[in-house]
Amino acid sequence: MRRVVLHCAVALPLAVVACGSGSSGKSADDSADGGDDSSILPVDAAADVDSTAGGLVAIPLTACVPNVYSAEMTLGGSQGFQLLFDTGSTTLAVAALGCASCTAADVATLYVPGPTAIDQKVVATSMYGAIDPSGWTGEIYEDWVGAGASPDMARVKLVAISQESQFLVGKCGVEGTPEGVLGFATSAIETAGTNGFFDEVVAGGKVPDVFATRLCPTGGTLWLGGYDPAFTSAPPVYTPMVPPGGWYTVDLASIAVLGTTVPVPTGSYTATMLDTGSSGSSLSPATFSALTSVIAGSPAFSGIFGTAASSFFSGADCVTLTETKAQLDAALPPLTLTFGSSPGVTAQATATESYLLTYGDGQWCPAIVSRAPDSDFAGIAAILGAPMLVSNVVIFDRANKRVGFAPHTACP
Repeated sequence: MRRVVLHCAVALPLAVVACGSGSSGKSADDSADGGDDSSILPVDAAADVDSTAGGLVAIPLTACVPNVYSAEMTLGGSQGFQLLFDTGSTTLAVAALGCASCTAADVATLYVPGPTAIDQKVVATSMYGAIDPSGWTGEIYEDWVGAGASPDMARVKLVAISQESQFLVGKCGVEGTPEGVLGFATSAIETAGTNGFFDEVVAGGKVPDVFATRLCPTGGTLWLGGYDPAFTSAPPVYTPMVPPGGWYTVDLASIAVLGTTVPVPTGSYTATMLDTGSSGSSLSPATFSALTSVIAGSPAFSGIFGTAASSFFSGADCVTLTETKAQLDAALPPLTLTFGSSPGVTAQATATESYLLTYGDGQWCPAIVSRAPDSDFAGIAAILGAPMLVSNVVIFDRANKRVGFAPHTACP
């Protein structure tokens, strides 16, 4: 997860940039390419499919404040947890019995290693983010992890958190404080001594090496093994994954709005990370300034936001509006995201699924921030967080090293 600080938001932990005694020391795979161009065949969907059947597995997601998502997971065969779904990290870590700082953070359910758990006798520590870092420390256990009707999908080396700092924050629907994190990035950035849940599910032959997300204002779905085309309104377009790897990075060549096309890569920073664990999206200062100037200067935007239009993206307070989400999307300019070149592919994103986000009660805030690329994320020019990944069904086709974007059907 990548920490993105929005002026109305509680900052969430972000993609791992530094680890303590448990850091893996592995380098990201620089060999990622586009794979072959054959289409992924969608698997027919069924919620809570028996994972041994090789079918699509659908895991419900709950929307969290601020603007990330949690998955309903089962550990140790019977213990249920809401874990932050994060494509920016790999290790599964869960608040455990005896974690006083977890209890102080209002975590309601604590993991208790039971008869199916094997203590690895190793302590792991991870820190997330570079500004106001958050993180955890805990013992590594191997235990069953699953979801729905399949609590034993894979044996996973996870971390039982004994101490946390600014990590378990926010609220996930009526479930309350998230109880840990479910990483979905690759093994290249896993904490030493642990492994990834999805990696183990794939290694066990339960599903193909592809997962997908459909994110909505109040929840969503995480599909393992494919995606459900019933929730898309057009076939997906695919773009190759590119280096530096480890994270899911693509070539977001440009963003266009109202006839103005703004390039995203800058200098040696060329890739864009897709991070469901980020509560906002970040662009380089030049890209951010050019894009938001066009949006804020449009007659439609100034007509709706009034005197707040000119300062809205520069750190002003959130604005209370009377318009609904549908009315805002009908009136305000959408974004066109162009991935790759020769030829590139495009994906559309409406205003409320790209540069605006809401905290309810009619309050709307910026969903993008300016961040200068730095060595914390070598080669990363931009980050598309959950509020912009809402715009499409996103297909992480790891087998073919590509990412697909398909327009989604209307959310509930």
